[in-house]
Amino acid sequence: MACLVRSCLRLTLAVGLLGVAWSGAGSATLTSYTDDTTFRAAVAPPLTTENFDGFESGTVITTQIPGVVVSSPNQDSEGYFPIQTFSDSGAVSPPNILFGGFIPSTSIRQVFNFAFSPRISAIAFYVTDQSPNASAVTVSLTFADDTAQSIFVSNTSGSETTPIFFGVTSDTPISNIAVISGLENDTGLFEEFGLDNLEFKSLDENPPICSRIFPLEPSTAEIDGQATDAQPGDTGIASVTLGEGSSNVALDVASFDPGAAAVTFRATQLSTTSNALGTIVVTDLAEHSCTLGVDLRSVPAGALDTQILCQSDGIVFAVTNGNTGLPGGTEACSADVLTGTEPALPAGYSPSPPDDPFPCQVVTIDSPVFGNTEMIYKKDGVFDPKLRLLYSRSPDNGATFPAFIDVTQSVESIQSISGDPTRLKGGGTWSPVKVACALQSQSCATTDNDGDGYFLCATDTAPADCNDRDASVHPGATEVCNGIDDNCNGQVDEGNPGGGLACTVPGKLGACAAGQTACQQGSIVCNQTVFPTTEVCDGIDNDCNGQTDENLVFGGYLQPVNADGTSIFRVGRTVPFKFQLTNCAGGFISNAVATIQIFFFANHVVGSEVEDVTSAGQANTDNLYRFDPTSNQYIYNLSTKNLTGGASYLVRTTIVGDPTPHDVIISTR
Repeated sequence: MACLVRSCLRLTLAVGLLGVAWSGAGSATLTSYTDDTTFRAAVAPPLTTENFDGFESGTVITTQIPGVVVSSPNQDSEGYFPIQTFSDSGAVSPPNILFGGFIPSTSIRQVFNFAFSPRISAIAFYVTDQSPNASAVTVSLTFADDTAQSIFVSNTSGSETTPIFFGVTSDTPISNIAVISGLENDTGLFEEFGLDNLEFKSLDENPPICSRIFPLEPSTAEIDGQATDAQPGDTGIASVTLGEGSSNVALDVASFDPGAAAVTFRATQLSTTSNALGTIVVTDLAEHSCTLGVDLRSVPAGALDTQILCQSDGIVFAVTNGNTGLPGGTEACSADVLTGTEPALPAGYSPSPPDDPFPCQVVTIDSPVFGNTEMIYKKDGVFDPKLRLLYSRSPDNGATFPAFIDVTQSVESIQSISGDPTRLKGGGTWSPVKVACALQSQSCATTDNDGDGYFLCATDTAPADCNDRDASVHPGATEVCNGIDDNCNGQVDEGNPGGGLACTVPGKLGACAAGQTACQQGSIVCNQTVFPTTEVCDGIDNDCNGQTDENLVFGGYLQPVNADGTSIFRVGRTVPFKFQLTNCAGGFISNAVATIQIFFFANHVVGSEVEDVTSAGQANTDNLYRFDPTSNQYIYNLSTKNLTGGASYLVRTTIVGDPTPHDVIISTR
């Protein structure tokens, strides 16, 4: 037996296995494999693989591997050596194996237990450091039908350093595997062993999730959606199609490869003169499906009376709105059963049970309807007085939807239709909105979970509490800027709560820092109200550059240069270009950076720049003006020896911080 534990402890055999299933006649048909190549050829990808080398040696392993929980029945006993990564020379892929699951200095067997969720159809690993002289390691498999079978793994190689491959596939889902140590034949002690290179194939037991999405510029003549199939064990999307009976609908699906974790699609109304009705069916590679109902229809202008906006399998949704100014147009409705992607249900509410042939669906609607609207939601099936109408309105044009609130005004059976379907009535402000039904599991007329004095549903004396989990939210509460309908009137942050106050805009300078508060998407923001203007001499940073009254006032060229362009200088003479700079208050500015340039000038056209402009003497550097504090003048002693006689030149002075270049014409003779 290899010495795997640093203290080289010897462990004695236990009589019992602490409840681990040792054998049994399961109904599953198993196929075993003796090498990894054959196993992988028989099992379709993807496989979850783990060689334990990405962990530091000594890392305790419990839930780090997706889809499996690793444990041992020994773990609650005193002195337990945890299942962990362990650096070992017998590793198939060095340096680490999985080791542990025993209690040193006791007679308790070493056990690894793997619980899989989702369940698996295949598993493989290597048994390491197993002595050829020891009895077999037992692999006990428990199946979804609670039966079990055992397979025995022996080292027949003659060498303890040879890893032994174990691989098996099953036609019945496997939920649990226990790997249990064998015995040392020479001593009667149990043989320590390790595991390496674990691989398993998770079963896809989950359907894809279909949901409606709103693009940045939504259109009511089309519905955008997405489907995801990315839960543990999921096989990915196989197809996106229109269901049977769809009419006047075109489906456009973004390019994807079979097995993709997500896909987007768009349903479009082919002709605006008739309604577009249908179902988008998304199927994964395991042949599970989800659906998204498509309902694109024309809505007349003016007031609406029980106008149907959405129909799907087992539901009809209609609205009444007395606003005669409604513009009419096309509305888009999608429908699907409640999933984890939808807004949260209120406390005490639950989706339809799995055996409901007509489960509650959430309808997502974008329409030309706006303002207070009465809603009617009809659900097929036996009348259920516990059904409630739930509602959520997007504050940001469909980007997000807050948690559902209960807006039920009445629950009644439709006795004129066989089966007495349930009709729900309620109201809210539109749109875009999500509307759904759900079961109210508590006695809502006496339920006040948050103790604010308002019950979960309306009574004869008080309206319903739209959030019975928050005492600050109830009918009549003060609306605050938080993205929540605080007063339960179906509107969020109405009246611009917290807005209209003076504030300072972060990051803005000067006059531009002035702002006014506003409530936007549940938060108080400071909106800029003053924007940059031309700097004037008023003690304010008008152009918002962090400087006040910084305008430079150029005093004009001083003699001997004439501002009207009549100056004529003899070639070879030094011409002093001079000017003064002041601020808007008349004070002299002494720290400006000014440069001089010379251009050929003829027939009122500015030509190329004279490259070899120089100054006379040492007072100026390159083409930079110098400042004379005695006269408060900027001076450049221009040498004309490189100019041509009988020519005209444009002299340009550029000052940093002054956007206007200062030009003057001179001539030579």
